[in-house]
Amino acid sequence: MHNLTTSHKVLGFALLLFVLLSGYLLIQHSRQLELPDNAMVVELLNYRQTPIDLVEIKHGNNNTQETIVALQIQPGETRPLVINHQPGLGFNLTMVADGEKTEVCVGKTSQSRRVREIFYDDDSIEEVDLQ
Repeated sequence: MHNLTTSHKVLGFALLLFVLLSGYLLIQHSRQLELPDNAMVVELLNYRQTPIDLVEIKHGNNNTQETIVALQIQPGETRPLVINHQPGLGFNLTMVADGEKTEVCVGKTSQSRRVREIFYDDDSIEEVDLQ
């Protein structure tokens, strides 16, 4: 019976080691993932006290036009979106909350491929580079 307990301990230790090693390798691999050259991440952060009903992002270039709509962003929620757009070209952003509509052009001065758009109660929008 003693050998059974010892073999269970060895098996448990081996399983734990496997899980830890797998997790480590997964984290290392995810750090190496790159965005395509024509893509950027836009994080929408609702810093308001009320939900945002709709955020619409529109952008384009000579060959394409894209519209992305995010719905029902709760207070404190961050919603990441990947858009098919190059940094520095800018994009139109429309936010609708509490029956009010705010429209701005953002991203023109940033060369970052990761930006955060922060929405405040006074309907202002702040842009922060994440890279």
